[in-house]
Amino acid sequence: MKSLLLTFFLFASLSSWSQSFYGSLSGGYQFGVGKQNMEHHSVSEFIDPNTPWPWEKVDLSLGQGVLTNGIIGYDLNQSYGLTLSGSYLFGAEFSSKTNNNLTVERKLSASMVRINPSFRMYVSQNKFRTYADIGFILGIGKINFNLKNSTDDATILEYSYVYDGGLSYGASARFGMEYQVSKRLRVFSDFQFISQAYAPTNGHLTKYIVNNQDNTSTLQQSQGSSEIVFVDAIQSDPSVSPSPNEPQIRAKHSCPFHSYGLNVGVKYILWNKEKAGTIIN
Repeated sequence: MKSLLLTFFLFASLSSWSQSFYGSLSGGYQFGVGKQNMEHHSVSEFIDPNTPWPWEKVDLSLGQGVLTNGIIGYDLNQSYGLTLSGSYLFGAEFSSKTNNNLTVERKLSASMVRINPSFRMYVSQNKFRTYADIGFILGIGKINFNLKNSTDDATILEYSYVYDGGLSYGASARFGMEYQVSKRLRVFSDFQFISQAYAPTNGHLTKYIVNNQDNTSTLQQSQGSSEIVFVDAIQSDPSVSPSPNEPQIRAKHSCPFHSYGLNVGVKYILWNKEKAGTIIN
């Protein structure tokens, strides 16, 4: 009996209040949080590890940058709704530099496509309406890594890799306010927090310059020189030389994409049903 009454009241709440289907576009800037240092990007491949190199300390989260959002949402009633957001991150570039007769600089940046389903709650029904939502994030990312070893007039060594592959999971929370401009149009602003990390599974060489000479195409002919596979654990045999026809195997590393920021945008009501079946097209 209790289940029947609960079902009845739930159905009544959905049918008695206005329901709507909408789309929105927004954009903003995300600031990094939960940062890590760049030190794990080693340069010992070509620099004597016994020589001290005073690297600049640069803490970063690759989730920092410009974020664009497109949302499709369905309000079940005036208090609750469901949203599906698609976003693209244009990540900021970070660099760390050291000098010891030569100048060595490392650069990191990232981009990511995200899908973000969430549950939304509204407060108030006046011109101004506040809301909060919490959701799950699924992302596909790409990390750009560049290292350059140079003097004032020559590039001794420079190489770039793109790290990609694999999926990233995370969570998001959003708190905002919207203002009703007309029956169809609303403008809004919200604060968004994203908790997310990404561990790429593959690496691809995109640039390789030695003594001002571009050797990229030559290196890309060999998988052992141009391809990387990141794995959870490495079991290496020092007595066996790596095969030039097989990708390099390296340990997987999780990069932070945690961020917070402010977004502004517009919301347009595509379909609306008010109370006792009045449909506005």
